[in-house]
Amino acid sequence: MPCSTPFLTSLSIRGAYPAKMPWWTTNLKLLTAIVESILWSEESYTRFLQCGFDAAIELFDISSQNWEFEESMSSRHNPRNWDKYKQLQKRLLSLNTEENRDLKYSPSWSDSIQR
Repeated sequence: MPCSTPFLTSLSIRGAYPAKMPWWTTNLKLLTAIVESILWSEESYTRFLQCGFDAAIELFDISSQNWEFEESMSSRHNPRNWDKYKQLQKRLLSLNTEENRDLKYSPSWSDSIQR
């Protein structure tokens, strides 16, 4: 990623600053954005948790693919059995129910045209 500010660009032209940012600055910026977003709103925090659980479930499914089905489903290592995951699923279900309830009572675009 090239330098984006005129000050940094002028420094890199003079050789005082590298023309490309190191890889860790991009990762640091990404981590900072994630932390700030999960502190900013509950919706962002919920999406962050869902992303983490999706990755954990995918990893568990891959690593337990040779297990017996009942053993893998009842395992304490299965993220689907964790209390926090169950709480998140209930929260997502309630949020979806609230969104659908709001949509049911709002007039649709086609209804407003026919009137």
